[in-house]
Amino acid sequence: MGIPTAKITSISPQILAEAKQAGIKLIYFVAPESDANQIKLARELGGVLVDYKITYLLNLKHISVSQDPEIKSYADKIPSDALINLAYESGLYSRFRADPALTEQQFKLIYKAWITNSVNHSVADDVLVISENNELLGMVTVGKKNNRGDIGLLAVSESARGKNIGTRLVRAAQYYFIQKGFTQSQVVTQQTNIPACKLYEKCGYHIEKTECFFHIWL
Repeated sequence: MGIPTAKITSISPQILAEAKQAGIKLIYFVAPESDANQIKLARELGGVLVDYKITYLLNLKHISVSQDPEIKSYADKIPSDALINLAYESGLYSRFRADPALTEQQFKLIYKAWITNSVNHSVADDVLVISENNELLGMVTVGKKNNRGDIGLLAVSESARGKNIGTRLVRAAQYYFIQKGFTQSQVVTQQTNIPACKLYEKCGYHIEKTECFFHIWL
């Protein structure tokens, strides 16, 4: 994106002043939904609420999944146009698209970089895809975070929706994590992304925490 950024978990006028002095242009501030004082202060200091972020968690010891033979690892180190378009789809509810200060082009640059760095394994361990007649139907990126199996991006092509592809991709991610020895799986999504929330809940995930995500431009 080319914008100097920093992430903070506590906010004050002094913290913002120091960040501005250091050349930071955009602050990401995350506060628990229950922390009314910090949320109020963030608004007073010019913060834009861009996301109610939900972390979903699943105990993998309590599920039984098998390998889906139609879901494979993405073989190339460079994403195809179809895979990049799925990455855009995965971010339609994201804070980068919700922030009016960011353009559609900037949003797409962020997600193109994300999927590029996923297929070259710098931010993900693998990208699982499902295709039919050489048409890419869906994808999910998998990795690890906080000693848990972590789902990053997930998307299903518009033409394949309603065909259980999303559920199959989540199950494939769970199978991947189990094979890697993880006992828990997590995924972060947006409260406004109702289809994603319903999908993860259908697949056994429960809400671990909800956080308010602010963007503060300096």
